[in-house]
Amino acid sequence: MASFLEEEKEIKKEEKKKLPTITIAIVAHGNDLINEKITIDPNVRIYSRAGQTLCFGMINSNPLGVIEDLYYTSERIHGQDKGSTYEMLQKVAKHYTTPKQDEDFIKTITREAKIYPKSVNHTVKIIKTQKHNQIYTPFYDHLYDFTDNTGSFKGNNQITVIETKNHTSKSNIDYRNIINLAKKQYDIQNPFFSLRNDKEGKRFIKFFKKFYLITTMPESILNVFEKIELEDLRKKYANNPSKLESKINDYLIHAKLKRYSRNIYENRHNIFEDGFVTEEKLLKELENPDSKLYEYITITYKENKEIIEEDKERIKEIIEEDKQRIQEIINQLMNEIKEMKSKNLKSKNFDFELKEIELRRKFYNDDDDIIQYIKLSSIIDFLKSEGFVIINIIDFSCRTVNEEVSENRIRILDEKQQIMAEEIDQGVGRKRTQKRRRNRTQRRKRGKRKKENI
Repeated sequence: MASFLEEEKEIKKEEKKKLPTITIAIVAHGNDLINEKITIDPNVRIYSRAGQTLCFGMINSNPLGVIEDLYYTSERIHGQDKGSTYEMLQKVAKHYTTPKQDEDFIKTITREAKIYPKSVNHTVKIIKTQKHNQIYTPFYDHLYDFTDNTGSFKGNNQITVIETKNHTSKSNIDYRNIINLAKKQYDIQNPFFSLRNDKEGKRFIKFFKKFYLITTMPESILNVFEKIELEDLRKKYANNPSKLESKINDYLIHAKLKRYSRNIYENRHNIFEDGFVTEEKLLKELENPDSKLYEYITITYKENKEIIEEDKERIKEIIEEDKQRIQEIINQLMNEIKEMKSKNLKSKNFDFELKEIELRRKFYNDDDDIIQYIKLSSIIDFLKSEGFVIINIIDFSCRTVNEEVSENRIRILDEKQQIMAEEIDQGVGRKRTQKRRRNRTQRRKRGKRKKENI
């Protein structure tokens, strides 16, 4: 009987190891939102360089260099390193918990003492008492700010996927490659997978509407819902025959465009290396008569390849229209720069090079286009919508608070965080029993009473 129970335990242990897991590293400015509670999930573990609320974080010019050295060893890449993802967070914490690292940390933040005396003093105290570099489960929200592109943050704003295990992507994100989820193209502010898909499809339809596709789809192959919508149109415009004909024609063209977008979107990884599509990439594929793109356009409607192939002039027109529109705005910006220079005006928000890049973004955003802000809760919701169960976050951001916080409130938050840290199952991330929490709280209360009596 004992051997059977032991075998069952081993099976369950093995099943736990197979939970979809992700480890990400976040480089950004940050603030703790101590008044915004979030759902506690012990499968979400954060390593914080800052450690506790009200503290500054610290990054250098290559913030992920250390992380890459720790994670991308030959043993780990080839599956020979059996350490859990929690143990990897511990390795990160251990690396940063050294006298040299602490000394550099203190030197860096004391430069801000005149501007942020309370946060600096509190951070120095936390470092000296070795309460920084903590791993815990979040219980209130946090705001990440990616708007700074100066100093150590230049080119470093990121939510980088370090490692995934036992996961099959539900969307068009290829987690096998190192990617920066802070790029706008990933749309991580939207936690609903179905809505992200819907937005993708609409972008494709908008693109194909630029072509003069005058042929419509036969009504006989409309699906049930489309036939109902078409009947509703006939009833609505029954007394206006000329408008009815136009509406039906538009509807049938739109139905065909939806088929295009669906076929291309579902097969995007066979056409585009990273699975993401820009208008520029689509135009380039359309210019190539041997492109796989045509295979998915002509799955249902073979005549449409000929229509688009014959419309090469339209492809050129679209490219020229985009260039002309961009050039007009660039000329306008150049005039604004000249005027500013003539008046000796400066604007910290005006960077011509960045403005030009922004203007060239089409359909999707350029690779360098980063989201401005996002909450921790939104990141967690997004990753869960992608199917991840265990979420590890390496966080380099500050944990300052944009309000006055009493010493008593800080103490309560820090004690709560300590409890949440102790309740992490270091192997998998499942919550320990609530009994342990109650006992610990009771011991603290009893200890307090004894001190009072003394």
